[in-house]
Amino acid sequence: MTATAHRASFFRQSGWMMIATVAGGMFMTAVHLLSHAMPKGDYGQFGAFLSVAMFIPAMPLQMVLAEQTARARALHREHELSGLIRAAWLGTFVIWLVVVGVVLLFQSSIMAQWKISDPRRYG
Repeated sequence: MTATAHRASFFRQSGWMMIATVAGGMFMTAVHLLSHAMPKGDYGQFGAFLSVAMFIPAMPLQMVLAEQTARARALHREHELSGLIRAAWLGTFVIWLVVVGVVLLFQSSIMAQWKISDPRRYG
């Protein structure tokens, strides 16, 4: 493959990433525009929950798995890649399970500190 073909392939394959980023930004803006339908006092709690959701560090994991995928494909070691992805999935699930346990354990104090009166409205 020539350098020109490599460059064209790179821009063609990375185009979807730019489209996804722009669409994500539009949806994040739409969230705040659509929030006018919420009761007045709930927007602050919604913003707090949105901040917690955005705190989840998904992007570094995606970058590491993309790099490992490229490496495994280049070295023809796809079987090692599948083990890595299973380990990442299991680790993510275990972390999620621990966080759910901590939240359930401290649910009443979290609700009191964040001044949440009815959590069913946000689920």
